[in-house]
Amino acid sequence: MFSGLILVLLLTSAGPAESLLGSKLEEAEQTDFFKFFNLKETGAYLASEKNLVVGFAPDSPTFRELVSVHVTLDTTKTIVGIDLILSRSFIDHKTNGIFARDIAKSLLRSAVPQEDQKAISDLANEIEFPAEGPGQSIIRVSPPPKLPDKTTAGYLVYLGKSTLFELAMTTWKLRLENRKVNAKDSLMISITSK
Repeated sequence: MFSGLILVLLLTSAGPAESLLGSKLEEAEQTDFFKFFNLKETGAYLASEKNLVVGFAPDSPTFRELVSVHVTLDTTKTIVGIDLILSRSFIDHKTNGIFARDIAKSLLRSAVPQEDQKAISDLANEIEFPAEGPGQSIIRVSPPPKLPDKTTAGYLVYLGKSTLFELAMTTWKLRLENRKVNAKDSLMISITSK
């Protein structure tokens, strides 16, 4: 008999066909990222003359107040940025935190261009394959990938142990930042085109 929480993680090896960055919003809404997390539009506003921001949140009442996604579009309705905002209480929750991990790693793997996946693989793996916490047992259907010997700077931000991490590549930029959003302690993960 187990004492504590048992988490069963079913993992798939399929990666994203192409990046959400650079795709049209209508195409993005048909991807696994939008469909699996049941993201529904919550509204839109003009961020500038050239950019429209469209908000999304999970349809589930359990997660709606804890997760938001903001998609920035250019004048051709092409995605030039995606912000994922997760409540720190959601990330740090003993049982529901695994769902925060799921959407965070999924955004990284879906939004970063396929040719640059190696640049975020350690961070995505650290988020997806956490060590067992107190009172938890994690059962996996396959062994996890080898994680870095030293915790990455990005993962320290994810864990709330650091404030800011940035990674700039040739065509895109990643930023993780712990900050207040609507008066709530939150983690913002932003992936933007350069």
